[in-house]
Amino acid sequence: MTSQKKKMQRSFLLAIVVGLIFVFLAGCAHDNPNASSTMGTESGEHSPGHYENGCDDDLDSILVEYFNLAHQQDTYFYFHVHPRGGGRPEMMSLAGLRAMYRELNEQFDYIVVHDHPFDYIGHFSGAERFVNNPPEPIPDVAFRNQRVTDRDGNQVYWTSLRGVQLGRMLYRYFGNNIALGRNFEAADFYVNSPDDVVNVILGAAYIGIYDVGDTLSLSLYAMTKAFNFRVIGFFEAGTSFPHMSAAFETIYFDYAIIMPYFAINYEPTDEHNRLFQIKLYLMKTSGNVRIMESIDVGTNIEVHAKYLARINEIANRHGVAFDMPLRADT
Repeated sequence: MTSQKKKMQRSFLLAIVVGLIFVFLAGCAHDNPNASSTMGTESGEHSPGHYENGCDDDLDSILVEYFNLAHQQDTYFYFHVHPRGGGRPEMMSLAGLRAMYRELNEQFDYIVVHDHPFDYIGHFSGAERFVNNPPEPIPDVAFRNQRVTDRDGNQVYWTSLRGVQLGRMLYRYFGNNIALGRNFEAADFYVNSPDDVVNVILGAAYIGIYDVGDTLSLSLYAMTKAFNFRVIGFFEAGTSFPHMSAAFETIYFDYAIIMPYFAINYEPTDEHNRLFQIKLYLMKTSGNVRIMESIDVGTNIEVHAKYLARINEIANRHGVAFDMPLRADT
């Protein structure tokens, strides 16, 4: 991509953001989710001063900075969390991951969003544009109607569908992008029992295929946990978000199912459910940390090292390992 094209793309995104800020400031209201106070309650997600219980004067500037691609390389970095014990999630401490996630939200301005697929079980007859095919085909691997074995030993058809998982800090920002139905609310970011229906918003290409109120049966994380998802709305065509963890490759919503990155407010019901919760929190603790001080070329490495040391101390204290941060300029 040429330098001129990059500048035009950045200017376009920033213009969109400025317009959305005025909508955000005009419509901002306080929410008080009635989440039960259990082991799973993520108080750090909505602690005072961290933008989760309503309008905060700093939220608009933080998100403008996030969208302003010209400055992101110095003000945010992204890190992956990965399990100790030879890459086996079942060896992770769920309590440790929860505690680390709470502390990341308490100590930093923390943004998390991922493009992550959903598992459709059964014969999928929908259009190819909804299938989460990789950019480059993988020989002998199909992502549509592949025959796989489920956890009960049954042979089933499996299709990977495009999906986005959106953190609580971001949902208000898309309130002006709803074509039908409604945007997420704070209460949509809590799951209080294993059988709760999870509210989702669909991309514009799903309009006419599903209606508001329809229910979809899908699974997460390689069929680890099945859910019923209720459609509450549809995003307008062209809704998108810059993906910090992929060098600002844009996440487009048009062909995706958008799920809130919910908090789980119940104890694991069995070992299988515990593994699902671990996988969810491995994703939720792989996010973007904002650097809160000025840096230049001469101090770049030093400042990033200081923040990395802070995160490393949190991770070690809670028994969690993570990769080196992935920068937008790598």
